[in-house]
This record gives sequence, C-alpha cells and structure tokens, in this order.
Amino acid sequence: MAGNEAPKPDAAPRQQAAAPYKASIATYIKRYAVDSNSLKQAKIGTPFQGSVNGQKGSVVCVELGGLRENRTAYLLRDDAVIDSEFGASACRDKQLEAWDNAGA
Repeated sequence: MAGNEAPKPDAAPRQQAAAPYKASIATYIKRYAVDSNSLKQAKIGTPFQGSVNGQKGSVVCVELGGLRENRTAYLLRDDAVIDSEFGASACRDKQLEAWDNAGA
C-alpha cells in the first residue's frame, strides 16, 4: 500500500487487545473470590482517578453476580492490583459493561 492510499474496505478489522488492568483484576478475583465462576456474569468499568481504603490512584470498579451491592473498587499501580474495597461508594454510580465486551 502506498503512503496515501486508504485501507481496502474488505480488510479484516483488527481485534482490540485486552486492557492490561483487566487481566490483573481477573487474576486477583480468581485468587480471592469464593466462587471460581465469578467472572462469568461480571461487569467492569474503565480506570478513573480515585481512592481505595485511603490510597489514591487508578481505580477500576467490578460488579459480580449482577448485584450493584457487589461492586468492588480495585486500586491499580502499574496495572497490578494493590488493594480492593468491597461495596466502595466510588463505584456506586459508575457505568459498567459486560466483562466480555470490555476490551477483551
């Protein structure tokens, strides 16, 4: 393809790579969750600046079991989970989407 040519319309769309934070949170949930199938109906948000247990940083909200009361805030540093807070008020009104649709 020359420098100014547009891609061909029949070119296959690129699959979006999973966000690194998502893999870290999945590992954390699988390690500590009571139900090993917790991620099947999980919803996840995108990172935002907030705090978890008084520590500030990048926070991602996850809802397990389809219940808003089961939302947990995960504090990330370098895409690794360093703390979590069950029932975090910071997650109460956050927009979440199905885990499978969140950049998987």
